[in-house]
Amino acid sequence: MIHQSLFLLTRSQMVEIDFPIKGERSMSAVVEVEDLTKRYGSVRALNGISLTVNGGAVFGLLGPNGAGKTTLLRILLGFILPSGGQVSLWGDRHVGRVRRRIGYLPELPQYHLLFSAEEYLSFSGHFSGLGGRHLRQRVDFVLELVRLDEFRKRRLREYSKGMLQRVGIAQALLPDPELLILDEPAGGLDPVGQKDVRDVLDFLKAENKTVLLSSHNLTEVERACTQVAIVDRGVVVRDGSLDDLLPDSGSVQLEVGPINPEQRAAIARFGFARLTSDDCIVLENASPEDEGNVLRYLLDNKIRILSLTRQRISLEWAYLEATKGRVV
Repeated sequence: MIHQSLFLLTRSQMVEIDFPIKGERSMSAVVEVEDLTKRYGSVRALNGISLTVNGGAVFGLLGPNGAGKTTLLRILLGFILPSGGQVSLWGDRHVGRVRRRIGYLPELPQYHLLFSAEEYLSFSGHFSGLGGRHLRQRVDFVLELVRLDEFRKRRLREYSKGMLQRVGIAQALLPDPELLILDEPAGGLDPVGQKDVRDVLDFLKAENKTVLLSSHNLTEVERACTQVAIVDRGVVVRDGSLDDLLPDSGSVQLEVGPINPEQRAAIARFGFARLTSDDCIVLENASPEDEGNVLRYLLDNKIRILSLTRQRISLEWAYLEATKGRVV
């Protein structure tokens, strides 16, 4: 039996969502959620979530375990009905009309382990409406993209956990979706596999695809995402672009060319300047005038300035502040 974690686009596995439309929509929005709630008896998994995912964005969905992230994704995919609120995809409130435009990787994908990767993807492709030469080309492309081409004939039962995760990513990408929903895509991957996921996300950015990414890996989210929402106890507690969520920390980092001991001592006399290595100077909470004085010293002494970076608050700090450090 094929497990339902395959994103097989059949009516028997989906629930139609039909909401009344309120107000105007942003023409650039791919996903719009307004005041969404979901109750399981007396438990509120979602408690009035509202957010917008714009076209071409890589949108990070963060939050502790049990915050409601997976419930939100399952409603967007039509797997379950909400208790209230509204959702639309590309301005359409009927999931069934747009589901073929969506690729999905669940948090815990399961597979028929007697399939090879090639057989599994070919089988999935038929249920996504692909066939013939186009399907073969897409299978070849996604296997190469996730670096599994040389293992395409190997049975999935012989795959490692990380390799199986790559198969799931390949399956989500197979129909060339406009919206990709990924639930913990780097789960189970070693550092090389995590880099492969980053490369895939970079490819999707270049292709102007829209990605909704749920992850606990804050470093990866900060690197890959253009928008972020932090969810806690079923509500959005922070939402916006990374520039909005992660303000300037007040520090400037200068990478410079070689400096001699005399120059190091002179730089150290600027009270706000800290040398972290032979080629890195950090200016802590310096005024524009102070920064100018340091730059002038470097230029006057013919010290090369290789880079100047304004440091911002880390996503980890913003996450911990928003969730009060809650784990579960």
